[in-house]
Amino acid sequence: MPNAWLSQLVDDVATHVTSWDGDIPLQCHVFRNREDGRDEWEVTLFGEPQNFGGRLASLNFDAALSVNVLHVAAVFENVDACHWQTANIDGTDELGPHFAVTGSYQGRQVWLRILGRAPERLRQEARQVRSHFAE
Repeated sequence: MPNAWLSQLVDDVATHVTSWDGDIPLQCHVFRNREDGRDEWEVTLFGEPQNFGGRLASLNFDAALSVNVLHVAAVFENVDACHWQTANIDGTDELGPHFAVTGSYQGRQVWLRILGRAPERLRQEARQVRSHFAE
């Protein structure tokens, strides 16, 4: 994570996200949106896909997560909106089902999303980050 406050945000939120599949690590993608005069941090969390051995070795299964939405919203100093999107909006929507909170955290504008399934692009970036830190 590039900033201590981002690590703190992710840690604070992660305490309110549990996995039904055991101790599943959360992955994080961060993007700072400065377009059109904005200064908003987009923070996206998702469970690491699980792999199984044997005949299921080639399959990835999404982590089953439970989110305490009231406690996640309470992490923010100010909440502008909370949303639950139940399905992909169209063919270009790579986030799919997710819970979102927009608001301020430690004086910064944040758009937090907790995904039901990790988009392939974010899965690839997360793999690159993991392999980079493993070196």
